[in-house]
Amino acid sequence: MIINQAVLYTHLLDTMKDFYVNSLDFPLTAASPRSFSIKVGESELTFKESSLHTKPFYHFAFNIPANRFMEAKQWATQIVLLNTEEKKDEIYFEAFDAHSFYFEDPAHNIVEYISRHSDCPSSKDPFSSKSLLSIGEINLTTPHVHSVGTQLINSGITVRNNRLLNET
Repeated sequence: MIINQAVLYTHLLDTMKDFYVNSLDFPLTAASPRSFSIKVGESELTFKESSLHTKPFYHFAFNIPANRFMEAKQWATQIVLLNTEEKKDEIYFEAFDAHSFYFEDPAHNIVEYISRHSDCPSSKDPFSSKSLLSIGEINLTTPHVHSVGTQLINSGITVRNNRLLNET
């Protein structure tokens, strides 16, 4: 999936802007006192300032070229600490033929870089932040899975592989 545009909220706007623009080297496409946007391949990600009383956090994934997973992981480890589980800092999803690694940004969002080997194109260029293809996933956390899922389907977002909605 390619998500063309996403808007997320953060209580750490300046810190997040510094992290994504200066540390991860994402191209800044817009900025105001209460928001900023970055280019993520074909997508645009906007962070808006949240209320001081909330600390929203998300999980989202950036698609990377199919042949650049290890290079992307090495690049990321120069900037961030990768999340680990059982001493592993990457995961292979057999059902999707994809490799992923994860890290947290300053607002504790879980950021995923995913190489979908059969769905993402390859690249001849060395990996950099400009190698990212798009935003490929974003979480929606709700206790109302079926009704929200139905709304998404009615809005034109299809369920993966035409499966039924899973309420768990």
